[in-house]
Formats: sequence, structure tokens, C-alpha cells
Amino acid sequence: MKEPDWSGICGKAWVLPVDPETPAQLAGIYSALILAPLAHPIWKYHLLSVISLRDIVGVRPAHKHYPEAEYEIGVYAVNPEVPIDPEKPPFNLLEPSDVVVQFHGVDVGQARRIGELTTRSCVDGFLVPDSDFRESWKKTIADTVEHFKQGRH
Repeated sequence: MKEPDWSGICGKAWVLPVDPETPAQLAGIYSALILAPLAHPIWKYHLLSVISLRDIVGVRPAHKHYPEAEYEIGVYAVNPEVPIDPEKPPFNLLEPSDVVVQFHGVDVGQARRIGELTTRSCVDGFLVPDSDFRESWKKTIADTVEHFKQGRH
């Protein structure tokens, strides 16, 4: 297994290539596999992704939670019954998602950076990639977007 891109007191993370093969995958901005062994007793690995909610020709329009939404962060538990190797995506993801937060008001580079920051927050123990912590994700992402808008990030 390759070395993680980030390691912290609560886990490890591998940034995954965003390499679209289908029109729907053109929405992909950022993706990371997170190993957070303390987040849940069964689901140790999670996939975090940031996607654009823009219209893509040939793809059904995105489901926006509110009209201005431009981006979405999703966190999904990875099925522990299937071997997991960061170098061999795609992964067998479990439904429903653990976290889904939509946001707007930043550019695509800033949306990618928000994905990186939330990934690092997971491995450093500030965010937990589990459905029990959805509210903390909403607040953290809203605050981070606001910091970008104000030029403080």
C-alpha cells in the first residue's frame, strides 16, 4: 500500500486522482480515501469527495438542496468486506452517505481546498467522518466558506 498523503493522530488519508471516464465524472473536483479507525467500530475507511453541481451536457441535473448551491462534499463509508487499497479505486461504498453538505460562493480552486482542509481535519481529529457528526460538518464547511469569502483563508 502506498504511503498516505496525510497522517494525523486520528488517521491517514490518500488523495485520489480525479480522472473522469464518464460525463457524470466531469463534476469531480477532489477525492480522498480516509482511514479513521476511531470514527466507527465497523467502518474504518471513508471516501470524501467534492463535486461541482454545475450543469453537464448529457447528465441529469444535480439535485441541489437550495438554488444557489454550487458544490457538494460527500462522505461515504467504504464496505469493509471488500479489500481496500488506495491505489485501486473505485471502492465499494455504503449507502446512505454519512455526510452531504452543499455550499456556494467560492471558486473551484477554493472548493478543492475545502476538500483538502476537511480531509486533514479528519486525520487530525477535528472532524469525524460519520453520520453522527453531520451538524459539525455543516458548521465547519459554512465557516470555512465564509473565511474564503472574507479573504481570511
